[in-house]
Amino acid sequence: MSRSSAQKRIHYFRAIYATHPGISLEESLRVALGQLAHMKDSEVKHPTLGTLAITQRDLATTNFLRIAIGLGVPDESMSTLGINVAMVNDVNAPEQASAGRAFKLADAFCLIDGDEVLACIDGSMRIAAVNLYLSSLLGLSGAAPGTQTFELRGRMDQDKQKTLEVEGVKEVTVRSTAYAAMAQPDGNGQGWLAGFQRWIDSIKEAFEEEVATDAQRDALVNHWSELNITATINVRGGARGEPVVVKSLEDIGKAAIDDAPDGTEVTLRTRKGNDVSIDHLTLKTQKSIKRLQAQNDLDCFDAWDKLADYREELIQSGRWKA
Repeated sequence: MSRSSAQKRIHYFRAIYATHPGISLEESLRVALGQLAHMKDSEVKHPTLGTLAITQRDLATTNFLRIAIGLGVPDESMSTLGINVAMVNDVNAPEQASAGRAFKLADAFCLIDGDEVLACIDGSMRIAAVNLYLSSLLGLSGAAPGTQTFELRGRMDQDKQKTLEVEGVKEVTVRSTAYAAMAQPDGNGQGWLAGFQRWIDSIKEAFEEEVATDAQRDALVNHWSELNITATINVRGGARGEPVVVKSLEDIGKAAIDDAPDGTEVTLRTRKGNDVSIDHLTLKTQKSIKRLQAQNDLDCFDAWDKLADYREELIQSGRWKA
């Protein structure tokens, strides 16, 4: 019986430091993982997200580091994440939740080469959560404060970035189906997306106020994903407006690179009327990744292979570490 697969995006990020500590993110994490030898040692509990931990690690490959991060919530069931596991790797098997296991909400598969990071995320996690977790992981190992303070910033397509720099940004447009917009979990919205989420909630409430029967309510729920929602953000005077406001508009658009849920389109329109899609602004690719037999989870090792394939493609095209 063949396994199913999923089309997943792989994003290219770079760890940016205010003052570089002189040791790369990869080197820092190798030292940390050498000290945090078991899954339980790598657990970070977040009051909103849940529990994050390293579920799989590849320390043997010398030219880059590969890790898988699991995000789960204790006392639930379905696909699970080991909690307080005294082994190097999770057993990664489908089972009913038992003592010491958690309902797994998301995975992040990462390839880290120096300060370059490729990430493929499955589920509700966002790159901001990966950033927070890796920083916290270094803190668990007692790493120097300077190595813990970094930002994973999306790598830009240089031609598209130059277009924005020359022409400026006039407006940001966010398009989403209602289903994709509602897929963002509570408490995980970042910046502009949290406001967009509140707006979606108000639209949802307005629709629900119009229904009079349970049958109508069921029909609304069943067709919620067919509703297309568009929000446009602009400033008076366009790119000729107050510079600090225009700069803020650009920052809002770029923040969408990391925070927008799957299925959400974000477009920046320049003062000359040219549209630059966020999908084309940053370096990313889409790969078919296998799911585990009888499970919804992505195959960690196939995900890692696809990360390595994309790294090689970037090297061949001269865009890796450029």
